[in-house]
Amino acid sequence: MQKMRTTLIAMIMLVSGCYDSEQQQPAKVEIRGAMRSIMQKGDLTSKARLDSLSGKPALYALGAVTNLKGEIQIFAGQPLISSVVDSQLALSQSFKHGAALLAYAEVA
Repeated sequence: MQKMRTTLIAMIMLVSGCYDSEQQQPAKVEIRGAMRSIMQKGDLTSKARLDSLSGKPALYALGAVTNLKGEIQIFAGQPLISSVVDSQLALSQSFKHGAALLAYAEVA
């Protein structure tokens, strides 16, 4: 849990420092879900569907799969969802997942 929180904070800081070099405007970082709700209320329900973000080649995101069943990484529009199934690492490159917590931005 601590690793996921640290990774999410690092991603937010990384993405918030990105901007379009032509227009000099910062990228808008979107957040779905809240660590406070997860920690204080135990709310692990889906706050975003990844399929709504597909087809965006400049998308970068980090987050947690619904019910904290895995981790979400999207780099340059390509998803990589990691989870543990039967004590083995399982990887998915599908947008067919929900996110309990997600930080994302489109970076030109």
